[in-house]
Amino acid sequence: MRSVDVAQVCMEAWGALVCVMCAIIIILYRTNIEKRGRTLITALFTNAFLLLFDSLAYIYRGNVSTLGWYMTRISNLMVFVLEYAMLSLMATYIYRMIKNRGGDSDFRWVKAIYIGHAFGVSLVLISQFTGIYYAFDATNHYYRNTGWYVGAGIMYLSFAICAYKAVKNRRVLTTGERHSMYLYIFFPMFTTVVQFFIYGISFINLAITLSLLAIYVAYVVHQIYAHADLQRNMLLGQMQPHFVYNSLATIRSLIMEDPELAVESIDHFSSYLRGSVRLMDGQQLIPFETEMELVDHYLYMEKRRFGEKLHIEKSISVVDFQVPPLSIQTLVENAIRHGIRGRIGPGTLWIRTEEVDGRIHIIIEDDGVGFDVKKIKNQDGLHIGVENTRRRIETTLHGTFSIKSEIGNGTLVEIILPMHAVTKRGDMDEVPHRG
Repeated sequence: MRSVDVAQVCMEAWGALVCVMCAIIIILYRTNIEKRGRTLITALFTNAFLLLFDSLAYIYRGNVSTLGWYMTRISNLMVFVLEYAMLSLMATYIYRMIKNRGGDSDFRWVKAIYIGHAFGVSLVLISQFTGIYYAFDATNHYYRNTGWYVGAGIMYLSFAICAYKAVKNRRVLTTGERHSMYLYIFFPMFTTVVQFFIYGISFINLAITLSLLAIYVAYVVHQIYAHADLQRNMLLGQMQPHFVYNSLATIRSLIMEDPELAVESIDHFSSYLRGSVRLMDGQQLIPFETEMELVDHYLYMEKRRFGEKLHIEKSISVVDFQVPPLSIQTLVENAIRHGIRGRIGPGTLWIRTEEVDGRIHIIIEDDGVGFDVKKIKNQDGLHIGVENTRRRIETTLHGTFSIKSEIGNGTLVEIILPMHAVTKRGDMDEVPHRG
């Protein structure tokens, strides 16, 4: 092979490896991957195969053996088919990104690109018998024919459509997304023109690969910020405003009746607020004892409010493990708000931890009014808090989360954590994090 061919093969092999690694990273570190993310993963794998087949085309170029004859034809066929598939996937990705940001939701322009690419693929397939798109000379070297220029025009037109949509909807995209889109669209458009005049190096494929990696970086950066925002919103949402209002009302009444008790209540309430705010710094996991300190402040205020109507029993056998911030507090609040508060007469809340068969069991139980577990989605406040906690238990600790409830007979929530949730004193980095 020529030195330029060796360089091309090396660059494409490197690009394929990087694309596969990027796709695997998204799969491993993302749960509940949305459609846009799945499209990007598919595009990364598709581009990796495209680059591998293009490398094979360079390796077997000029090889007149039987193997060389088949490999050049198979590899070139796959390169062109995968190019159209790749561009279709990226058009879909751009559409979904714009739609998710509240921009243009008209799918017809994507369908138009699909149709154009289907026509291009049909030309490639027909070329296997007619040579209309490309052919091979007697030395098994590939050369272009008229169909290639038609295909390049189709690709250029699809880039132009994507460019129009990206520019039109630029205001709904983040800066990183906007710049990565422009790079993906205009860089390959430029190299498509270059490819008209220079033969021997796949400028288009290299340009698409570099642009795709820029899109991947923009996607990951957005997910990092989105995850941080989600964590903050979940924590803010779980610190229910009604608790703050009720606590202030309780303190106001105590000021007139029992000033010393009012001061004590203020201390607990301020400690609760200070602890809640401290947990909004992005930590995925905190020591269980830290979480229980917050729960104790919360229960103190609720006890001041409900008096003898609320009984609390705790049996804490295990404490050396971690939990997501405000996870236990949310379940305790749900037990009081949606269970015991609706009960006629006094109610009891139980909080227990124990180790069974090498697993940590956390149980939050109440003898309140209970609810129909199948209809939990219709109870917005309860559903949101429970689902946020369930998601964080499953994604950060790979634990299990179950709810047993019966109308009139209370509710039992059980969290089971694997042993890797246990931490050694002073060593808080042993728990693996998964974003």
